[in-house]
Amino acid sequence: MAGDERNTIALREVGRAVRRARLQAGLTQSALAERLGLTPAYLTNVEAGRVNITAAKLAEIADALGAALTVRLALPPQIEPTSDDGATTLRGQARRDALLESVATFILNRGVIRFSLRGAAAAAGTTHRVLLYHFGSGPELVREALDRLRQRRAERAAQLPPQDVGPLLGAWRVLTLDEPQARALLEGLAMAVAEPDSYGPIATDAVVQYLPFLAAFLPEDWSEERRVAVATLSLAVIRGLMLDWLATHDLERNEEAMRAFDEVVVEAGWISPRASNT
Repeated sequence: MAGDERNTIALREVGRAVRRARLQAGLTQSALAERLGLTPAYLTNVEAGRVNITAAKLAEIADALGAALTVRLALPPQIEPTSDDGATTLRGQARRDALLESVATFILNRGVIRFSLRGAAAAAGTTHRVLLYHFGSGPELVREALDRLRQRRAERAAQLPPQDVGPLLGAWRVLTLDEPQARALLEGLAMAVAEPDSYGPIATDAVVQYLPFLAAFLPEDWSEERRVAVATLSLAVIRGLMLDWLATHDLERNEEAMRAFDEVVVEAGWISPRASNT
């Protein structure tokens, strides 16, 4: 294995360790970047394994997170997978990103419950051995693919004009932009319930990525426990209505229910009456 490739793999493992610790701390990339005096773009590149980060900077990140960073430094074995035409399969971050995009699209079309590693490999034009080389396991691949779907949704939401609605209704409209995407993400939660040992981290990801966003609309003078409790309640309502929508295909009824809940929490002073795309 060439030196450049070893370095790429090591940086990728560092990035994964930072991301795991950040999610466990319940912080968004923007929040952690602010603590460190860095730009969110820099932290995004760190987590993607695109920054040749120093040990000193890594220690600063660990201090900001209040956690030790565990990095798996063992490198995977040398393999020489080939594509159907016999050409050596490209490796490295670009190849990994391309595979992840393909698998995310596969899950978008097929869902999580019917996911199979070999089916995903066929859709990506590769072999299951190559996917295991890059992602370690099927559940980890599903987890990263769902995270990529969330990124796609965030990118799409960022392009939407500001909405003149309450914050929870605004979040609802973003979450229901794409039915297959919403279905895949909720199926990921279902897998976390059915097989927690394998898919449990998907549930953790889904909580820590949304609670800080919802908590941002709550009164600043509330205790942290109160903010987390109400943000959790709001997230549960949104998920419940999404499940109803996906099961009945009655978007209008569920959106009206979401509007009513939004109005109730705004009138109660629980949430600031401002909308945001998430």
